[in-house]
Amino acid sequence: MRFGLQTFRWPLAVNVIFFALTFCLDLSIPRNLRWHDWPDAYDYLHLSQVSLLDKEFYFPHTTPQYTSRPFTVPLIYKIALSNPDIIIPVQKFFHALGAFLMVFAVSLFLSRDVVKYFFMVCTYLLMGWWNIAGWATIILSESLSLSLMFCWIASFLIFVNKQKIFLLGIHILTAVLLSFSRDTWPYVMLFFYVLCCCLFFVCERSLFKPLVALVCVSILILLVQNYSMRIGERYKIPLTNTIAIRIAFDADYLHWFAAHRMPCTDSLRRDFPKAADYDTKRGKLYEIYGDPGYTKLRSWVMSTGKNTYMKFLITHPRYTFLFKETKPQLDRIFSYNLFYTENLVNADTAKGYSGPLQNIFPLFNPLLAAVLSVISVFVYRKRKLFIGLMPLLLMIVFGFNVFVSYNADALEVERHLFVTNIVVQLCGFLSVALLFDAALNFGESLNRAAIKL
Repeated sequence: MRFGLQTFRWPLAVNVIFFALTFCLDLSIPRNLRWHDWPDAYDYLHLSQVSLLDKEFYFPHTTPQYTSRPFTVPLIYKIALSNPDIIIPVQKFFHALGAFLMVFAVSLFLSRDVVKYFFMVCTYLLMGWWNIAGWATIILSESLSLSLMFCWIASFLIFVNKQKIFLLGIHILTAVLLSFSRDTWPYVMLFFYVLCCCLFFVCERSLFKPLVALVCVSILILLVQNYSMRIGERYKIPLTNTIAIRIAFDADYLHWFAAHRMPCTDSLRRDFPKAADYDTKRGKLYEIYGDPGYTKLRSWVMSTGKNTYMKFLITHPRYTFLFKETKPQLDRIFSYNLFYTENLVNADTAKGYSGPLQNIFPLFNPLLAAVLSVISVFVYRKRKLFIGLMPLLLMIVFGFNVFVSYNADALEVERHLFVTNIVVQLCGFLSVALLFDAALNFGESLNRAAIKL
């Protein structure tokens, strides 16, 4: 399998210009003060003030005042001196950096400058979508997590193209930072590396060993992440949310958990009936976090609840694969422009630096992006270029992320999965660029054949 065609010259300079322009435009967007409404922000700011030499920075405990969080976001906030006036520009820098690296990485696999410019424009337009840019204006983890996701994908493509050890090290560093930005990333990362490992074992043995190393690293990350979650009790609230919202109203599910010694089943059945709407359940859910009547449930969640829930997921595939969710519930998977980024202080402020730009996206629906990804695989199979598999690979991996995140926490599904629509758009643009490049090369080959004749 061949991994790239040629390095690029002028497109790199143009990419640098686009990066600088995007960063400047990001800086022109006013800071959104709405982050004061979210307790998450104070958790990250508090943790950023803990010493790097203190174990509590990497494995924080939950206290009555603050909730445990993974360390990547507090680390970057610490570099920004725990000052929101500095943190916001830093987030905007990472936002522009993610676009730059993605364009740089993909361009290594494209043979035509016109296609490189096409993908460049599409990527920077995508990064201007408020569903991405809006998060950079508030103090929450989503912006850095999303930017690091772009950096992670890009660093992997660069390593595959160049196959240098130091690039593998940079990719591993990026993977570690991404993994500890949100608790679900290690599962997604492991799944991605396993798929790539199988692919390279069949198609390109020279990259099989590095992929095995990445699988081992991701397993280690997953173990450390799970230890951190256990220390910080970070799965207590998500699992409680899921039990209350998706389990309690179903008599069969509740009976199964009761048979596995889950307490408070009668209280759950009473407080979260099937007829209750989502907002009613959410309001009641906030009440039971500190309700003495649910103390036994919270203790059970921390002792055996996680393992019991994993067993439930394995034995109830219809639940796990979301077959019992309604269409409105499933539509949340592809949510975008969430209310978290709404500027309540300056309600008339335009979203982002271009109003018309916000009407472009989402440009691709999931089905169209999937079809284009499959066509890309079909077109590139004879040329044996790995990049042709990348759109479909990303669609599969982030489809897996849907099941991981949806089953991990039934509350705020939109916030946990807004990235899905972003990846759909990325895969759509990447597929179109690859097909465009292949079409131009095919046309040139036909012209050469005609000249020979």
